[in-house]
Amino acid sequence: ANTVEGRPGSVTGSFAFSFAPQTQGTRAPLTGDNRTQYRNERDRLLNILKNSDSCKAFLKDKLGLSASRIANAVRGQRAFDGTASTISTEAAGIQSSKGLFAGMSVQQFFETLTPDAAAAVYASGRGSTPRDVYYAPSGLNAATILHETLHTFYGSTYPDDKSLATKLGVSDEDFNREGSRSINTALRNAGCG
Repeated sequence: ANTVEGRPGSVTGSFAFSFAPQTQGTRAPLTGDNRTQYRNERDRLLNILKNSDSCKAFLKDKLGLSASRIANAVRGQRAFDGTASTISTEAAGIQSSKGLFAGMSVQQFFETLTPDAAAAVYASGRGSTPRDVYYAPSGLNAATILHETLHTFYGSTYPDDKSLATKLGVSDEDFNREGSRSINTALRNAGCG
């Protein structure tokens, strides 16, 4: 059994996992309505990054980055369907080789932990890039796209949600209550989603 420290919206408790390590598999592209939703929300986010003075000021103040630099990273993102991708989380770059869920497929990871999205912050080849993000349908919104873009932009500097939340000024109380969704709340409150 493995124990996972939980946050709201994540898995908590002891688990017995039964899965064979994935050595092959596919990165499933977003298709149909999910692809349309992603593109619409990405375009909405790019418009916000171009035109929202409050969002631009927040990103500059908290991260020291211009909205145009972040917009370039949004445009470069490679979006995949986390609920249909059968590649391992390690090969996808979602988990390090020592990660608790490294041998699990991305699909199993999304079924077990139910994240809105997961960025490939541990990408190390095998076709994965730091620009890869895997989405659940619940994550196909401007705030989550920006949230994951910030992970890909910063890579290993802020690979986890707690460190990114702290950088964005999210209080410990808010993070403990909302978990990673507190980042999206902060971005929305700043006019960034």
